[in-house]
Parts: sequence; C-alpha cells; structure tokens
Amino acid sequence: YRLRERIVAFPGLRILEPVGYLESLALQKESVMVVSDSAGLQEESTMFRKPCLTMRPNTERPVTVEVGSATIVDLDPGLVEQKTLEVIEGRYKTGQVPELWDGKTSERIVDLIDRLV
Repeated sequence: YRLRERIVAFPGLRILEPVGYLESLALQKESVMVVSDSAGLQEESTMFRKPCLTMRPNTERPVTVEVGSATIVDLDPGLVEQKTLEVIEGRYKTGQVPELWDGKTSERIVDLIDRLV
C-alpha cells in the first residue's frame, strides 16, 4: 500500500487542507494525536498534552521531544505506525508542559525590565 491509501482507510482519521490558526488550535485540542512537520504544532500539541509525531529529521523545538509530547519520526512509515499504535493502545509517553511555558512570560519580562531601570 501507498501511505496515503493506508491513511485514508484508517477509521476516524481525517486529512485536511490547511486551516486557519484558531481552527488549528481547536482541532488539536480535540484530537487524539497530531502528525505534522510543523515546529509550531509541536509546541501547541505539547500545551494541549497531545501526542505529536514530528515528520522531520530534527526540530528547532527539542524541549517538545525532551519533556513534551513530541516524537521525531522523520519520514519512517514503520516508526509512524509503531508510535500511532502506542497512542491508540495508551502506551505512548506522557509529556509535560515545559517549566516556563506557564503563560507568564510577559510578567517575567516586565519584572526584569523594572529591576534593570
């Protein structure tokens, strides 16, 4: 089988055309998992505590792999299948939201500026 044919045959899986940012967030929040080559989606899925299979050989967001919910699978169909089964069967790693991803960055910046001036 070609990968697309296998994906289309998978029950409950949807292949989507590009969507806007807010719709993307809503889809991720309600998803079981995310498969993407986007580093931004890696970050967002980590915030939503959703597994993310990153279809690239590397990432600019290594923290999403180290403590978050992302796994680099490159373009390896066998690894994608293995990790997808881990998600479905409840055996996939439990990611954490990185320490300083608490929504208080602007407060820390203002505090730092106040201390510097």
